Amino acid sequence: MKGQWFGTYEGSNKGKIVVELDERDTFFAGIAYLFDENPNLPSIGGIIVTNDKSPVQKINVTPVPLQRLTGNFSNWREEAQYYPGTRFPTEADVSISFSSHELNIDWKTDIETFGKAELKRTDSSRPSDLQAVQVSSWKQFKEFASDFPPDQLVFRGQEKSASWRLRTHFHRNGRYDLNKFRNTDIPQLYRATIQVSEHKFNMLDPDEVGSFYSLVQHHGYPTPLLDWSYSPYVAAFFAYSTLPKQHPHTDETVRIFVFDAKAWIDRFQQVVRLGGVLPHFSVLHPLGYGNARIVAQQGMSTLTNVDDIEEYIKGKEVEAGRLFLSAVDLPVSARNQVMGDLALMGITAASLFPGVDGVCKYLREKLF
Repeated sequence: MKGQWFGTYEGSNKGKIVVELDERDTFFAGIAYLFDENPNLPSIGGIIVTNDKSPVQKINVTPVPLQRLTGNFSNWREEAQYYPGTRFPTEADVSISFSSHELNIDWKTDIETFGKAELKRTDSSRPSDLQAVQVSSWKQFKEFASDFPPDQLVFRGQEKSASWRLRTHFHRNGRYDLNKFRNTDIPQLYRATIQVSEHKFNMLDPDEVGSFYSLVQHHGYPTPLLDWSYSPYVAAFFAYSTLPKQHPHTDETVRIFVFDAKAWIDRFQQVVRLGGVLPHFSVLHPLGYGNARIVAQQGMSTLTNVDDIEEYIKGKEVEAGRLFLSAVDLPVSARNQVMGDLALMGITAASLFPGVDGVCKYLREKLF
């Protein structure tokens, strides 16, 4: 049952449903969101905790309305003013059955409303199906990169090429319940870092929340952000830097993703929140509070509540009738040439990671 599930529901009402479930020691836990297709009715969230890990469950869920602007949990008393004459449920009896890729949910509430849904689990474990441009040498890549329009495209380097789909570190680490991330992880991170952070973040300000996510991600904590750079050469550094100098000759490749951020922003609404909102992939320009790496890496970020990013973007490309995401694969065997050339450009660990960590990484590359 662990994973991110998408589907539609029907019954007393109709709409879209998203379920995010994490695996605990003896049960599954997470959240379900119901987005009613009737704009005059509220979206609803409900915490799900199973009895155990068996494939058939009967549980009781408390439906909670979502605030219209923030997507946070609210209560019926506060939200009733926006939906005059509407009755609201306070509990629901829910039946769940699941297989490896299908989740079936039926429910009935204390006000006799009912519904059912069939959901499919996202599958990000399969290889990427992007048709990447294959370049045979570093020289060819530099010639290719010279044609990229400035300030429109952003780039992300990845050591693994076709074997890894584009995913956030949060999802790649086996987490799916973003409600738990927002309400458990982030408060703990904030309390633990407030004494050592140069900036005291206002966690009620969405821009500062995004900047805090960026800061902790740059220091190794998995978040629903992806880091990108406006420089294809910075992206190349990240694609190659973790490979050993003595990497054997191989036909393997590294990958550089190319994302048309400007066209994406022009075409789709950007959302700066994770919970209580339909699936999205949004461009974020985090403020560099206490995070000099953003400037050094010519960085920006994307924020998403989607596990299978490639599949989501593919759907948007069909909708828009144009490509937004592409990729270039480069040979692993060019590693030492690439890192040497990047050093001549001033792109090293010391320049990209200001501080002692970056200097040590730079000298390790140079001396070992």
